[in-house]
Amino acid sequence: MGDLFAAFDDAGVVRGVAVQNTVPFGPYAGQIMYEMTIGSNSEGDNLSFQYYDASEDAVLNIAETYEFETNEIQ
Repeated sequence: MGDLFAAFDDAGVVRGVAVQNTVPFGPYAGQIMYEMTIGSNSEGDNLSFQYYDASEDAVLNIAETYEFETNEIQ
């Protein structure tokens, strides 16, 4: 435990952080989940992601990016 998942804007400002949770019940019981609220200053901001692996003390860059959209729920 201690892993983190975070979103950053192009300037490197943190726009959201999620901690690792294990789903306690339902169809995804036992699965690892990250829930994050992302904030930004303007529609269309390009966000990138990084994952911190606490067991390896390593930061991993995630290839996928996200274009911020106001009030979007995914």
